Amino acid sequence: ATMTGLLQALLVASAAAGRVGILGESGGDIQSCSEVESWTENFFVGSLLPDTIPEAVRKIIAKNAWKSSGNDTLAEYRAVGPDCDTRFRDISFLQTQAIAAQVGSLANISNVDAYGGWKFVYGPGCPVGVTVMDALARMQSAGVTDAFVFDQDILAYENIQTGVTNKQIRSYLAAHPEWDVTFYSLNGLTGQPGYFELLLAKLKQQIQFAYPLVPASDLCIVLPSQGVPLTSEAKPGSGVATLRGVFHDLLSALPQYNLTLVFNNKGGEGFPPPQNKTAWSEPVDKVKIPEMAAMYSCSHVMVTPILEWPQVDYDVYVYQGIGTGDEPGYKTTFENAGKKYRGMPSWDQTNEDWTGQPPVAAVPSIAPELPAFVGRLIADVLSGGAGKYDLTIITGGSVGITRT
Repeated sequence: ATMTGLLQALLVASAAAGRVGILGESGGDIQSCSEVESWTENFFVGSLLPDTIPEAVRKIIAKNAWKSSGNDTLAEYRAVGPDCDTRFRDISFLQTQAIAAQVGSLANISNVDAYGGWKFVYGPGCPVGVTVMDALARMQSAGVTDAFVFDQDILAYENIQTGVTNKQIRSYLAAHPEWDVTFYSLNGLTGQPGYFELLLAKLKQQIQFAYPLVPASDLCIVLPSQGVPLTSEAKPGSGVATLRGVFHDLLSALPQYNLTLVFNNKGGEGFPPPQNKTAWSEPVDKVKIPEMAAMYSCSHVMVTPILEWPQVDYDVYVYQGIGTGDEPGYKTTFENAGKKYRGMPSWDQTNEDWTGQPPVAAVPSIAPELPAFVGRLIADVLSGGAGKYDLTIITGGSVGITRT
């Protein structure tokens, strides 16, 4: 037998004998107004600010950023609802449960569990026990032997998102050498076999749902993404750089449509000091959306977050929706210019149930396409097909080897 064959046999045997855990993770989002300050500062320290800056300095910068624009941030979350509840963590976990159900069905196994962890949901005002590190402890306690990690912040691999989670996994395993486990961390979905075809089909489906009778020549399609400082975008492992490539592939595949990429930034042009001292990704939605409303000839507009976001967060509800008292959202800007507007959900909520606001149902419907895709990928890895996919494999315990 070849070494590859032996490895595949070992993987299959391990999956059959062990327990499978699927960790849906992200930076998280707000489900109570009491969480906004802590989460925002944690997000700046742990993701937005370069880790070349000492952590103590990053914390000072984050505190200053909150002092300068915290009221605006809180107003944005209050625009979602009076309690600031995006339902983000609820829906994250439901999406992960849907993936776990797919894996169990496809692999014909019952020992598959879903876990949720959110990197920046901790500190004053936040719930206790919901971070990625907390999820890892639960997975170890449950005896998980094969763990899969799916980032629900961004569909491309991103050093400041998935990369941070992988560092946390390595740190946890170093502190718990007794845990015999193999982690398969998906390096985003954009580079996985078949994903672009899935994205293209999803976009066509949303166009047909939103404007079935509108000709392509009279429709503008906006695909927003969350921007980053340009210095971060230029570095290896930038999700924004990857998404730009995927966007250009969409342009080639759908030449009949007017597709526009815009970035919703957390700093740079239009922000107060110190956030405006660094250049961020372009084109900036603060500039591009009013320009499109005033100058583009299309009378129908569809905005969809499916290029970047695996699930809807407050950026979609607020910026791509009705906006705030100080900043009009995309919907208001386009409708004030006389254009018909349809905002669409991301990969988590169904077109039919989408209202542009957090769902009110206790258990909202989850769109099936992404769970089916990720579920098939995981089931294939469990059957020995890991070599087909873009994964970071991290092992702990008796094996004691980390492979990237």
